[in-house]
Order: sequence, then C-alpha cells, then structure tokens
Amino acid sequence: RSTSESTAYNVSSVDPIDLSDRSIVSYHTDQDNVGGAEVSPNGLELHFTGNTWKALTFPYTVTAHTVLEFEIEGPDTGELVSIGLDEDLTVNNAPRIFVVGGSEGASAAAGWNYSPRYVAGAASMTYQIPIGNYFTGTTNYLVFTADDDANASIDVTFKNIKLYENVAEPTHYNLYILSGQSNASGRANFAGNVPASEADASVLYYYDTDTTGSFSNIKQSNGYTELGPTSNDVFGPEIGIGRTLVEFNESNPAIIKFTRGGTNLDEDWDPNASSGHLLYSELLRQIDEATSLLTNAGHSYTLKGLFWAQGASDATEARTAVYESNLTDFIARLRADLGIPELPVIIARTSEKDGDAYRDLIQSAQMSVAEADSHADWVNASDLSRFDGSHYDAPSVLIFGERLAKSFLTLTDGYYSNWSESYDWGETPVELRDSEGDPDHDGLSNAAERALGTDPLTGDAHNAVRQLIDVTGEGGVQFRLGYQKAAAEIVYQLKHVASLASDLDWSTEGVTGEAFDAALGEYYQTWTAPKTQDSAFVRLSMLSQ
Repeated sequence: RSTSESTAYNVSSVDPIDLSDRSIVSYHTDQDNVGGAEVSPNGLELHFTGNTWKALTFPYTVTAHTVLEFEIEGPDTGELVSIGLDEDLTVNNAPRIFVVGGSEGASAAAGWNYSPRYVAGAASMTYQIPIGNYFTGTTNYLVFTADDDANASIDVTFKNIKLYENVAEPTHYNLYILSGQSNASGRANFAGNVPASEADASVLYYYDTDTTGSFSNIKQSNGYTELGPTSNDVFGPEIGIGRTLVEFNESNPAIIKFTRGGTNLDEDWDPNASSGHLLYSELLRQIDEATSLLTNAGHSYTLKGLFWAQGASDATEARTAVYESNLTDFIARLRADLGIPELPVIIARTSEKDGDAYRDLIQSAQMSVAEADSHADWVNASDLSRFDGSHYDAPSVLIFGERLAKSFLTLTDGYYSNWSESYDWGETPVELRDSEGDPDHDGLSNAAERALGTDPLTGDAHNAVRQLIDVTGEGGVQFRLGYQKAAAEIVYQLKHVASLASDLDWSTEGVTGEAFDAALGEYYQTWTAPKTQDSAFVRLSMLSQ
C-alpha cells in the first residue's frame, strides 16, 4: 500500500473501508484486556466486546477537507467508546480520537468529546465528523477504544466506516448571525410540533446554544449541519428564519447561532467587559470559527446581518436606564469589529410581562435604537403565545423566526428584488438608475420606493413595513401593518397588493382605517385576505397633515 490513501473523492462514490484485509493490533496495550474485536464476513463491520482497544493499519494524510464517516450501534457502550486516527500505537503521542459513546469523556490530551453521543440500545446512528477541522497531517492507524474497566461488558459495533475528502465545488454563502438570550435560544420542542420542510436541507446551521438557561448544559453543532433542532429536540427562531430566507430565494443561506439564556447586555454581553461571562468576545470567536470552517473548505461568504433577541434580563431599574446606550454601543462595536459599518440589525422587541414596568422601558429603548439607525429595524412579538409566561411555544417560535427574516428582507429590499429586475432603470433620472441606491437615505432602496409608490428623493422611513401579522380566522387571514408617525394629525391611507410580479393593482378593499395601539405604541391598519394568501405588500400614502 502507498504511504497515504488520501484522495479527492466525489463523496457519494466513496465505498466503506473493507476491514477484512487490514491488520488488527492492540492499541495502548495496557488497556487491551478482555474480549476482542471481530470483523464481519462482509468486511464492513467491526464488533467490540469486553474491554479492548484496537488499531487497524491504515495510512492516511488528513487535510482540511477530510471527513470520517461511520455508523455505530450496540446494547452496551460501557465507559468510553471512541474512533479516530493516530500516528503510532502510543496513546500519549498526540492521538486524534473522538468519543461518541460511554459514561466517561476524553482527556484533553487524548482527543475530543463529540456531540451528540450515541445512547446504548438506540437505533444505529450515523456520524460525519469533519476531522480536518480538528487536525491535519500524516497518520498510520485507524484506532478504536471500547473501554469498560469496571464491568468489561462492552457490546458495540462500528459499521460502514469511510474516510474521504469533502472537496465540493466552492460556494458563496450568505451568513446570518442569531444571538441573544433565551428566546433566541428557544425553549420549545421540535418533534410533533413543527412540520417537515425541504427547505431545511438548503440552510447551513452552526450553533453554540443553551436549551435550559444553564451554562453547564450547552449544545453545539461541532461544525455545520443542516437546519434542525438540537440533540435534545429544542429549537429557536432559526427554523423560521432559514425557511423564510429559502422561500424568498435568498441564495445559500447559513445561520450562525450563539445564544445564552438569562443574560444581560449591561454586563454579560458588554464588549468592554474584562471579567464575567465575556459573551461578546465569545460571539466574535464563534463567528470567526464558523467563517473559518467555510474558507478552510474553499468556500467564501458574506455576513448579511444580525438578529438580536435579548432584553428581559436588563429589565431592572439600573440596567433599564442604560439599555438604549448599551444597545447602540453594542451594535456599533460589532459592526466595527466585523468591518461592516452598515451591517443590518433586526432587533426583536422584548415581550411585556404583567406588572413589569421596566419591560416597557426596554421596549421603548429597543424601538428608539432601531428608529435612529437606518440599517436597523425592530420586530414585535408581544402577540405571540408563551407556554411559561416568558418563552414562546412551538408555533410562536416559528412565527417569530419568520417575522425576523421578513423584517430583514424588507430592510434590505428582499421583497422587491424580482420585481426590480424587470424595471427599466435606464429610463429614470441618473440618481435613480441604481435599483439598490438610496439617494434620500431613508433606508428604502429605489426599487422599494418604486414598488411602494413613495418618492425616492424624499425620506419615507416611516413607510418601511415593520410586520405583517397573519391570524387565521373564519373569514380568511387578517394582515396588520404597524407603523410610526411624526405627528398624530398626519393621516395615511393603506393600499395592498398580493404580488409585485406583474402590473400592480393596489386595493383598499377590507382596510379598516387607522387606529392607535397604546400597548405597542404604534399606529396600525388591518385588512382581511383569502386564506390562500400568505403574504402581502403595502403602500402607505399621506392623505392630510
């Protein structure tokens, strides 16, 4: 055999390693005690019993693109079940193993504890470990530990083991950051509550999140995976965000999620903090790690925006007083550190809580920050249902994510991209020929203003769509548009249309007229559409002042 079996493959064409023609020897001999390892007749399975550590001769040069794939199953995983590669047979000489089962964990010198772990007796689980993200270099052995010093009762099988180079065509990804506290993490269960969607496979998902509010119970994706719940079946707004981005044809979306429940902006997320949880520094580290995974694999990316859902833990007398300045500084610092001065930011307005006046002040601060920033907007979630008074239930988590994504698309003109491509921009004045231009600096592009019927040379920031709340009723779907006004005496007329794809037929049918919502601090108008309509576009025209 050659000294290296590392080859560039089309992943789907890689066959499992035939173990029957490999020499099996003891690995770390003082641990290879009881039982043994037996290769199946077809050469594709390796069955371990007792308390044994084994190695197979398998020279391989690990690159940044190397993936180790295998299946595992068995009724007893003992204390430590792992797989990996090593230069030699001495465990103290920089082995590269990944613990995937058992009651114990790997030492820092031995390797990594890989998540999720296989649970003894469960159905067969498939792993695809991007080992090139952890180490590179020449190795000589494929190694296994089936360790059970106490009982020597290990009974576990590795199947269909593959090593290959994941050298897919370079792709440009659009990255979206999701961060904040518990409603950014999510507390609802996925199974049985969320319908399946083919869109999930189109979204890369990297996460480091809590699911219980405990810093000791962190769930990590260990690289990128497809959109879905964590290993304990919990999900957050990322599902709604990702599916909505796919629905509106955002190309190659990827979500980087870093969240911690019960944390405050004043101290925990303070960019200038030198002690404590230091979450801002960790956020930057997670972004760096997630983006490096892409570039190391030959891909490129654009950081598109931040979804920020945090504020409840700052609802105290002292922290409320500085929340607006803290949030403004946080956004400015993140934009500076990422080198994206106009990074779009969508702020989820914290839900109110009965008897908590400080929540109202946090809400006002969040809206003020968004209103003062032409590259930010806020999203209302006060109407969403919560299963424990604080955290959104599964249907509401989905809606929450959809609203965040739609707010981003509105802010960055995603709703109007297809329509604007068909418009003859060469027939307009010079300053309006760029569909993405914004000569009046009101946060709406020329394309958006053309679609909305507003003047692209006069600031119309109040016309930005903040949210469309669809509530299914007997008569159809009720849409609601909330907005702010510079003065109460200004009156707006709302018109709506189902699509911008062809000739626009703006309608006032079903519009209730303007009203004021004191609880939300916004003016609004509603109308009802058929149940078959799940989105709408609006135009707000000034009638009198």
